[in-house]
Amino acid sequence: MYLKQIDELPEGVFENLEELDLSENALKSWDNVLHLRHLPRLRRLTLISCGLRKIYFGGDEEDPCFPELRMLQFSQNLVSDWESVSRLRRIPRLEDVRIRSNPVLETENGETCRYEEVLYIPN
Repeated sequence: MYLKQIDELPEGVFENLEELDLSENALKSWDNVLHLRHLPRLRRLTLISCGLRKIYFGGDEEDPCFPELRMLQFSQNLVSDWESVSRLRRIPRLEDVRIRSNPVLETENGETCRYEEVLYIPN
């Protein structure tokens, strides 16, 4: 499913969704992405060019976030700190993360960036 031109995601929808592409939507805040965190079947989430600056999860550390998510693509956003990237550890089954063209990568060379990704996202 590919959605375009939305500013906010409603809670409690898309329960059977396995793949979702929200690329080029003006989400800007990770809060809008968090509306999807309890979707039981979501395995692939694409968030290219959504204006996202930070990744964060509120609440209880034991609260399962994105329980079946395997792949997250958030290239061409505005993430500028490794702390945000490291928060992706809360996603228990995450195997594939793509963060190209984010400011966090501008200060590192390609080999260092890959090493940093592995360190910050152990899955």
